[in-house]
Amino acid sequence: MYKLINSFIILLFIATINLYSQDSSLSASYLRICPSAANNAIGGAGVALPLNNAFGLFFNPAFSAVNDHENTIKIGMNLVDTYPFQENVVKLAISGSLDLSRFYKSIPLSIGLGFMKQKVELETATYVDEGWSVRIEHHLNRNWANTFNFSVSWNDLIKAGLGFNFKTISYEYYPTYNSNPSNQQNEFAFDFGAFIAYPIFTRKNLFQDYKLDFDIAIGGSVTNIGDGLYFTRSRQVDYKIIVEKIQYPFPRTIKIGYSINSGIERKFLDSEYKFISLNWTAEVEDLLLKWNKDTLYYKSVAGNINPLNNLILLKSEGTVKVRFGARLGLFESLYLSYGRMNTGNLKNMNTYGISFHTDGIVRFLDNVYNISNYSQILKYLSIRYNFASLTDIGSTSILNQYGYYHGIDFIIRIF
Repeated sequence: MYKLINSFIILLFIATINLYSQDSSLSASYLRICPSAANNAIGGAGVALPLNNAFGLFFNPAFSAVNDHENTIKIGMNLVDTYPFQENVVKLAISGSLDLSRFYKSIPLSIGLGFMKQKVELETATYVDEGWSVRIEHHLNRNWANTFNFSVSWNDLIKAGLGFNFKTISYEYYPTYNSNPSNQQNEFAFDFGAFIAYPIFTRKNLFQDYKLDFDIAIGGSVTNIGDGLYFTRSRQVDYKIIVEKIQYPFPRTIKIGYSINSGIERKFLDSEYKFISLNWTAEVEDLLLKWNKDTLYYKSVAGNINPLNNLILLKSEGTVKVRFGARLGLFESLYLSYGRMNTGNLKNMNTYGISFHTDGIVRFLDNVYNISNYSQILKYLSIRYNFASLTDIGSTSILNQYGYYHGIDFIIRIF
C-alpha cells in the first residue's frame, strides 16, 4: 500500500513539474505557469491582451503602465487548486501606473511599477527499507521568485508600451522537516516586453445612442533571461558512480500574440456603459533552448515560430505551443471566457471561466437608486472575482484534471 501511494505521488509530481516544460532539465519551471485566473480562462494567453489587473506584468512587462488616463493601484491574489500535493502555493501581485498627462496635457505618457511574488512549496517522500520496517522520510522543496517591474506607455489614440522585469529566484531543499537546507541558491533573471494597439473605430456612431470601439493589438515578450540553478546528478562511468554538479537553465521563452477587441457603448440615464464587449486573443510560445546530450544550445530570439502555422492556423509544432481564447463581457459586470492551450508533453486543454466586476453594477445602482454615499467610495474601488477551470481534452484521468483557479483583483483609482 505504501509503495502504491508513493508511486502515485511521484507520478503526479512528474506530471506537475512538466506541465509547461518540454524539457525536464530545467530549473524554476513554475515561472512559466500562468498565475492569473482571468487569463487561465482564456487559455493562459495574455501577451497581447491587457486585462487591467496586477498580473499583467507576468504576461507582458509593458502592461503595468497601460491605462485609460487614470492613476491606479492594482492588487491581485490567486489561489491555485491545481496541485494537491503542494503544501503552499502563493501568487500575489501589485502594480501602479501614473498618468503624466494629468499634469502635462501635451505628454500622453504613463509610467508603471509592479511587484509579483510566486512561491511554491512541494513535499516529496522517500521510503527507506530498514529490514523489518519501512521508514518514510519527508523532504521539502521551497521555491520562490520576486519580480520587480518598470514600464513606460504612450496612451494616446495609438497605445504603445515597453517594459522589463527583474527577477530574484531562490531555491531551498530540506532533507527532512525541521532541518537546515542542504541546497540553498539565489539567482536572477530578466524579462522584456512590448505592446501596441491600433484603433480601427473609436466611438463610431452605429444607430441612435450606440457607439462602437474596435481595435487590433500585438504584443511580445522574452522571459527568464538568466543562467539557472545548480543541482547534483549521479551517473555511471566505467562501473563507477560519479556525482557531479550541473547547472539547469531557466526556461527562457519568447511569446508573440495578437488580440482583436470590440465593444458597444450606450448611454443609460447619466452614465455610459459598454454593455457588450468581445475580445479574441491568440499567442505562441517557444522555448529558446535545447539540449544535445550534456551541451546546452540557445536558439535565436525568434525561436522556431512560424507566423502562418502557429499564429494564424493555431497549430502547435515541436516546442512551439499555441494558446487562444475569447472573452464576452456584459454591462462591464459579467465576463464569460473560453480558451484552449497546449502544454507540451500533455494534451491540449480546454479552459472555461467567469468573472464578476463591480464597475457596471455600482454605476447602475447609483443611477437607479441614487446610492451616492456608497458609490463615491466604490467609484474609486473596483473589486473583481475571477474563476477558471482547466481540463485535459478527452481525458478522465485524475492526473489530467488540473482543477480550478480562483482570483480576486482590486483596482484603486487614486485621482
